Amino acid sequence: MAVRRWWQEPPAGATVRAIKLTTGILYLCGALSCAVAVALLPVTAEVRLAILGLSAVAVLIGLGLLWRGERLPRWTYHVNPLFGTGAFGTFALLVGADAPSAALVAPFLVIVVNIPFLFALPALAVHLAIVFGVAGALLAHLGESAGAITLNLVTWLSVAAVATYLARLTDALEEDQLTGLPNRRGFARRFDQILLACGRDGTPLTLAMLDLDRFKVVNDLLGEEAADRILVDCARAWGERLPANATLARCGGDGFGLLLPGRHAGEAAVLVNDLLSFTAEEVTASAGISQWQPGESANQLKRRADDALYDAKRSGRDRAVIFGRPSGAAPVDGDRAVDPVTGVPFYERSEEGQSWFTSAALVIEVDNYLATTQVVGFEAGDLLLLEAAERIDAEIEGLDARVRRLQGPHFLVLVSADSVADVRDLADRLAYTVDRQPTGLAGQRGGLTVGVALAARDGSDVTTLIRSAMTAAAYAKRDQPGTAVFFEPDMAEDARDRLALSRALRTAIEQREITLVYQPQVRVCDGVLAGVEVLARWTEPERGPIPPGRFVRLAEQMGMSRSFDRMILDMALEQLRAWDDAGVRIPRISVNAMAETVSSGTISDNAPALLARHGVEPERLTIELLENRLLDEERGAAMLHRIRDLGVRVSLDDFGTGYSSFGQLVSLPVDELKIDRTFLVDHGGSGVDVTVIGSMIQVGKALGLDVIAEGIETVEQRDRISDLDCPVGQGRFFAPPMPADELARWVAARGC
Repeated sequence: MAVRRWWQEPPAGATVRAIKLTTGILYLCGALSCAVAVALLPVTAEVRLAILGLSAVAVLIGLGLLWRGERLPRWTYHVNPLFGTGAFGTFALLVGADAPSAALVAPFLVIVVNIPFLFALPALAVHLAIVFGVAGALLAHLGESAGAITLNLVTWLSVAAVATYLARLTDALEEDQLTGLPNRRGFARRFDQILLACGRDGTPLTLAMLDLDRFKVVNDLLGEEAADRILVDCARAWGERLPANATLARCGGDGFGLLLPGRHAGEAAVLVNDLLSFTAEEVTASAGISQWQPGESANQLKRRADDALYDAKRSGRDRAVIFGRPSGAAPVDGDRAVDPVTGVPFYERSEEGQSWFTSAALVIEVDNYLATTQVVGFEAGDLLLLEAAERIDAEIEGLDARVRRLQGPHFLVLVSADSVADVRDLADRLAYTVDRQPTGLAGQRGGLTVGVALAARDGSDVTTLIRSAMTAAAYAKRDQPGTAVFFEPDMAEDARDRLALSRALRTAIEQREITLVYQPQVRVCDGVLAGVEVLARWTEPERGPIPPGRFVRLAEQMGMSRSFDRMILDMALEQLRAWDDAGVRIPRISVNAMAETVSSGTISDNAPALLARHGVEPERLTIELLENRLLDEERGAAMLHRIRDLGVRVSLDDFGTGYSSFGQLVSLPVDELKIDRTFLVDHGGSGVDVTVIGSMIQVGKALGLDVIAEGIETVEQRDRISDLDCPVGQGRFFAPPMPADELARWVAARGC
């Protein structure tokens, strides 16, 4: 959805009904004023007749607006102040010197006060300029001095400014202060406007009501601050993917409304399903969709969309349902909803009051679930959940334990155990990693990560225990995926710090506070510059420099990868253009991209415009993708082909550290291999595996790929890759990462 700022929209009060009433009444009042004036002023019969004719036209227009004004297209209301300006100007010219000039131009003040309540600021500025121009010319024609004319116009401008401020006060009443979207009131007004326009033009209209699944449970477990962040993230992610004419609003709590004019229900369902895949990591969402039928009211359409939303919730959540199309009912366990994928009941807070002793809560997270669903699809993600449920059931068999589903990729096990050792033993059995490749997702480790909270020390009630276990699971996932970690009090502080850091990072991305440094890539044979790699750096005002691995991983985990990579690409191309303009020739730049950015099409969609804006040839840009975050072969190849079709090069970074084979290189659309630095390090005196490095270089060359060895720190490493005929090297032996101006001096000093 194209983001429209407040100044691009008319005031909230500028409904079609309000415009027709105020404009119609003003036309009638203006006609009455002219009629009274002509009766009181000493004018000729010809002038009197002309003014009365003008008044009659104004009366007809005013009555027409009051009668059928809502049927007029909105653009026609721009004609009304233009006609009014012309009418008042004609009146003043007809009366001429028979009346004081101040009285003749006073009617223009009515227009000046009225139009701020009707139009967006750009249109308002145009109308004011026309009114001021006509009024100023009339005053000059009537012999007023420049000072008097200026005084009148400045006074009117002040009145217009105050009127604009008052008109905009109502906007605050229609905006959700958390997300910046229209609230329920603003949505209702826009709903009426769009419905009226669609009814007039015969345009199709579809309404979708979206709801975050089990948001209350998430709010209870993670706290209000995290829940607010989820709402903001969803609003931002959805808004970025909507067409310009769509209206997305927050309709209270965890509910959103979406109006899609010009789309039938089937088309809307495709779009809405895409939105559902871009919710925040901690939640899923459901949607009900209904298409407007001619003659139907807004309330009737909304009622049908709400019915479809209820059907989506009842049939298992995390889906979109079109009204009238059966989706099936979700299985139930008594009054408790059951996950239709795994057959595991969802946790309900009402269970907390039941008489059952809980000595520990274990939150189990399915690793790589989000990446799998985004890259491969929900079917593959469902398989991971099903495998996890089966493993959990097998491990708790015979124990006094209950298993429940939480939101997203999480399971909950409530245990009544005799000792901490028993809890630890169960947690260790549940946690595991596997070296096999999960279905369709190359280079990813599968498994379960477990967070554990003990009733004796970590919480007196189940809700607190679950929140503590969730924190421990998040801590383990970040640092030790596939393991079991017990909750510690400092983890909660760490989680709060991480949330604060993620907000600071989001602000840094929006305000472009990330800086770039550039590390040269040098031809080993002669030291000539082959290109530079772009590296991001961030200094947070309160925390100081943040390690790149930390903030890049945070951007990925918190749903900021696309905006982060788009910003880096834009800044890097802007700098390359600046070097070109300064006569510093950099052959090409390499920009790292996260797998989710590539899989979503962000690079292929944004690169053409950015390259054109900065005047950079596509072949001078290389996109680097980490091998251990490769997409599955079929889907990955399709996404990378889109990038290469633009003329942009693709590089496989850290080759040899993931799980792709030499054979996969034949089908992967890449232009370059980067050999990871770990292959050049002598581990414990066992020596460097020259055979492996040599094989990588030769395979790359045989496939026509450029090969770069990373992490060259010593002369011995440089000599080793030179002996192996590796064409390009990168590392501190050649040059460290450096700011743009320092790199320019480095290039000039070397003459390369």
